[in-house]
Amino acid sequence: METEAMYDELSGNYLSPGRNSTTTFFRNIQHKPINNFLREVFKKTGWYYGDSKLLIVGAGPEGNFEEFISIHRLVGPLLDEVDTRSVTYLDASAVMLAVCQEHISNRYSRLRQGMFLKARAEELSSVVEENSQHIVLGALCDHFDQDEFFRDAWKVLKPGGALITTFPADGINRVVREQLYGISSAHTRFVLKGEPVLIPSQLMTTARLSRLYNATTFADVQTKEVKTGVHAPSQTVLEAAKLLAEPVEEIPILIAGLGFKPA
Repeated sequence: METEAMYDELSGNYLSPGRNSTTTFFRNIQHKPINNFLREVFKKTGWYYGDSKLLIVGAGPEGNFEEFISIHRLVGPLLDEVDTRSVTYLDASAVMLAVCQEHISNRYSRLRQGMFLKARAEELSSVVEENSQHIVLGALCDHFDQDEFFRDAWKVLKPGGALITTFPADGINRVVREQLYGISSAHTRFVLKGEPVLIPSQLMTTARLSRLYNATTFADVQTKEVKTGVHAPSQTVLEAAKLLAEPVEEIPILIAGLGFKPA
């Protein structure tokens, strides 16, 4: 099954009551580093959130829009100030995009709709205008071809724009994939209709992520290890920590990165 078809099939499972707990854990734990990086972007650039164009690559079923709202504590009437027509959601799965659009519409009913574009991360410059975006966000983008994604993100960013990324960290996730799931660390595993499906994936270290940013000549690059801390670890993470013989709170779970396109 092609990767795109897999995500078509998986689209409804992310938001269902029985969705994969490890996937949920990763999606929750990435909010804090993304939020912190967004604060740095707005502080450094002086941009106003209502005027900033945000491109979310690999939007998934929820769009990762919560980070953009919580960065400014936008609640109640303040939500009316957000023009979400400045937010573009991109995903290779048309079915996933439809789920995302429904979720955004239901959860933020007062917000105006953004753009929903079907395209692979590695070809986003074919559907998004070059030098047009203030921020490109690739959350849990380990299944992209990183060299191509970084080059295309560079193309569509405005001078001074920022690329924010998150990835599963190498150490603990190698153990999860190889010893708990019994699969190659070059794949991530989902369960679809009771059967495991494998999707090509990459594990990340801060050093490797820094090299990706620097190779694309991003500036002011930051890479961070994120440990469990904020959320109670899933059962899978607890089992992996035992195999590593390390305290779970000391093991990097996520790698996050920020880089600016020179003005």
